[in-house]
Amino acid sequence: LGINPFAKAYANVGTHANIYNTIMTEDFINPLPQWASWAIALALCLGSALAFRRIKSLRSRLSYGVGSTVAVFVGIAIVFVVARVYVQLFVPLLSVFTTFLIITILRFVFSEQEKSFLRKAFTMYLSSDVVNQIVADPSLLKLGGQEKRITALFTDIKSFSTLSEKVTPEHLVEILNKYLTVMSDIVLEQKGTIDKYIGDAIVSFFGAPLDLPDHATRACLAAVRMKEAEKRLNEELMAANASPSPIYTRIGVNTGAMVVGNMGTDNKMNYTIMGNDVNLAARLEGVNKQYGTWILVSESTWNETDGMFLGRKLDRVRVVGIETPVQLYNILGVRSEASGKQVALVDRFNLAIDAYRERRFADALLLFTKCAELAPEDDASKIFLERVRALLKDGTPEGWSDIINMTAK
Repeated sequence: LGINPFAKAYANVGTHANIYNTIMTEDFINPLPQWASWAIALALCLGSALAFRRIKSLRSRLSYGVGSTVAVFVGIAIVFVVARVYVQLFVPLLSVFTTFLIITILRFVFSEQEKSFLRKAFTMYLSSDVVNQIVADPSLLKLGGQEKRITALFTDIKSFSTLSEKVTPEHLVEILNKYLTVMSDIVLEQKGTIDKYIGDAIVSFFGAPLDLPDHATRACLAAVRMKEAEKRLNEELMAANASPSPIYTRIGVNTGAMVVGNMGTDNKMNYTIMGNDVNLAARLEGVNKQYGTWILVSESTWNETDGMFLGRKLDRVRVVGIETPVQLYNILGVRSEASGKQVALVDRFNLAIDAYRERRFADALLLFTKCAELAPEDDASKIFLERVRALLKDGTPEGWSDIINMTAK
């Protein structure tokens, strides 16, 4: 008795009868040479690799890997039964399975490298929390633009040209990089998106690519924190004699419907914002010059902050390029962090503005005078005080309106 592929205990004498029967019926098995088995394995490897590359999801790749392995086994078995051609089974089966395994591992490695690259690149523009959500769902950065209600924030340094004339270009870049780093970090902490840097100016927005229900509040909080950080930065620069003069930032914030998305050409794109409300945010930054203020926000932004900030009404203005008057609000800080002096100034100032608009100029004069006495350094109080004095002295012009038309950006 002996062992063969079909039985554990086979009468060996039957082997002679089986050989005789095979010769007489000419039912021979034709084994392919070993090189043929390797050639089939190579072809299967190439075919499987091309197929695996086109399959995106892991579940589909697993299904295809198992299915292709079974298909190769069944195919070789059919060839053997029908054509009596024997192909060495181990090498082709191993090749298909190995191809599936290697490509799955490589796709995972490259995918992680790509995600790491995206995180590193986008972290320069977005907060890490936002980046992680985009990596998890890349469709958030789809091509083209969409209209969303978001908040835009524009900053600019006061008298930057004067500063640049007093230092060397290399020193200017060093100061600017330190300043932009501090300010940009604050934007990112509030989950804002940095659109671009225009010289010393920062263009940013809140509420895209991810929805932020409190985008207006985040933008205003970023503005307040920027002014606080600016004070600390100036102390550091002055102590180290690193800047010829302190740096002061003007900020404009507006909330409205803006088009946001990837815009540009097929070869060069930029994730940016555009629209009338974007232009208004940029104009508000410049309007600060007219009132000696640092943070100006529109009424649409102010109304969405739910009283979190201490702010005062200024004029209603028509900025350059925009016909609809905009109610200005000057934010001085977070209400819960404000000093008693700031609260008193804002309360008096708002009463003074109401009196001014109602043409009760004598009352407005008294209230603005108290504001100027309370905060002698406040330019806005001085501006309105002089304006009211002129109206009382010269009389109210015919057709007078409290709406101010801005003639410069």
